[in-house]
Formats: sequence, C-alpha cells, structure tokens
Amino acid sequence: MWTEPDLIEIGPNILKVNKLSNLINELDYTHEVLHRIGPLQGSLVIFNKQYFSKIQGIDNKNYTDISLKIHELSSVFVEEIKEEYFKNYTILKSEVSICLPKTLQGFHIDPRLFHRFSKRIHIPIKTNLNAFLEIGNSRYFLNDSSIWEFNNLKLHRAGNLGSESRTHIITDFIDNYVLETFLKKNDISKLYEIYK
Repeated sequence: MWTEPDLIEIGPNILKVNKLSNLINELDYTHEVLHRIGPLQGSLVIFNKQYFSKIQGIDNKNYTDISLKIHELSSVFVEEIKEEYFKNYTILKSEVSICLPKTLQGFHIDPRLFHRFSKRIHIPIKTNLNAFLEIGNSRYFLNDSSIWEFNNLKLHRAGNLGSESRTHIITDFIDNYVLETFLKKNDISKLYEIYK
C-alpha cells in the first residue's frame, strides 16, 4: 500500500548531460519516432527477458539503428540508477517514452500485477515547462535534474502541451524479496497478468 506523497524525489539525475540526450535530439531533428508504439506514441519498451521471455523484448530486426543505440545507452543508465538507489531490487521493465508535442494521455491506473509491487521510476532526459505528470487532481513538472518515483496506483496521465518532445526513461523496480516469493510459488507469469 502506498503511504507516501504521490510524487517523491529520489535523488539527483546523473543522466542530465550525456550521449542519450544527443540521440534524443537527433530523433527530433530527423523526425524519426522510436519504432514500436507503446503506451505513448513512440515508446521503446523492454521487459526483463529472464522473467517475461514470451513478452515483448528487444528484437534487432524490428528496431532502427538509432533506436538500438537509445536502448543500449538507456539500459546502462538504468543499471547505474539501480546500483545507486535500488541495490536490493530487480529491473522488471524499462521503457524510453517519448511524449510528442501537443499530446495528452488518457487517465489510467497501470494494470499489471507487477505494477502493484514495483517502484515506478521516471528519469527525465528531455523535457519542457509545458510537460507534466498529472496524478489525481494535481499536475507536477518533473525537472531533468532529479529522479522521481510516483504513485501509479492512482489515476494519472502524462501530458506535453509544449512545442518540443518530452522524453523519460520509465523503469519498474521490484524488491528482490517480493520477486523471490513469486519465484518460490512458481507464479512469475502472474506478475504480468491484469490486476483485478
């Protein structure tokens, strides 16, 4: 059960200036969008193959070169975040989410069972003052100097009313103890099921 404020600042964003930002800018310059469509148009979604082997994962044949570079760099950075802040956690899922200009996502609660047990972390890579995360009745600006955890068990949505794209890495970290509990019960596949 979530007992914290709806949005928590975890710590400084060590990714603020890096090659990934340059690649994102290159995407904007070429007007290319990440190949696969995820929850927001242009999301590159990678599941932990060890636990979700039959679910969507990286497939070199289906991604452009620039998408593969973005995936590779974002994976390295997420591992660095894990080592810094989440040593007793496992990365279940990670996505590079590009919210295009003038985009407003519908309100939703993340539906999978693993969402109930995970910490959902936003790592802003590129943003603007008109991009926001709306949780319940409150709108929050997630600046790119910090890493954020938010309450994804409440109705929420992303929005970008600006003229430039907004790009975040969004990662689900699960506590190793909770993960081991599912593994012992041989119920790891249940983590991906829709929560009822």
